[in-house]
Amino acid sequence: EVQHTVTVSPFAMARTEVDQTLWTGVMGKNPSSSDYQGVSLLGDRLPVQNITWCDAVGFANALSEKVGLRAAYTGVADCVATNTASVRWNAAATGWRLPTEAEWEYAGRAGTGFVYAGTSDVKVVCGFGNVADASAKAKFSGWTTFDCDDHSAGLAPVGTYRPNGRGVYDLTGNVYEWAWDGYATYPTGDSTNPGGAATGSRRVFRGGSWIVVPASARLADRWGNDPGGRGNVLGLRLVLGAPVPPPGP
Repeated sequence: EVQHTVTVSPFAMARTEVDQTLWTGVMGKNPSSSDYQGVSLLGDRLPVQNITWCDAVGFANALSEKVGLRAAYTGVADCVATNTASVRWNAAATGWRLPTEAEWEYAGRAGTGFVYAGTSDVKVVCGFGNVADASAKAKFSGWTTFDCDDHSAGLAPVGTYRPNGRGVYDLTGNVYEWAWDGYATYPTGDSTNPGGAATGSRRVFRGGSWIVVPASARLADRWGNDPGGRGNVLGLRLVLGAPVPPPGP
């Protein structure tokens, strides 16, 4: 991990992850996994999960159209068939979209050097997000967990815990959040509005989840996955604002 300076254009980020009520109201069906080893993962205010990257950009467009905004993406109908290659971001559009990885990290760090959203203290992180904790350890004895208790063995309703310094909730824990970017090694030099890899098939997701070990919940931790991948830890958060993306996916 190499620290470097990134400049991002103005944008607005949703304060919470997309919950199952909002997703179902827009898309008509809840794709979320129902349970994990007897712990229910369904609930109106629980974050939607078990979604692919193609699902995420499709939802962003559908929500935009529902509220009268110009959709941010074109080529969404062919996203699965082309392994995302058909999807293009229209920088002039006003609609909801996925954050870039740089935008996500800007929001998560909130001008600090904290390891997690809102804190660097492993005994305090449970106050800022739903992570693998003492409640999870009591239910799943083999897990590696934080030495704190957020009182949730599974998912938690969005916005349950304290926000970080920018007023955004659940940037650490609950569900991982898909980003726009293709996955690649971070550059070491300064950059402006980076948009990720120009080649390759994996897409970035960030933020840790309710199930991961402490090292994987860090704000610096980066993951890339097949855009058709889904699971009970994969969700999304949306942003507004249209910095011009560089050439790339």
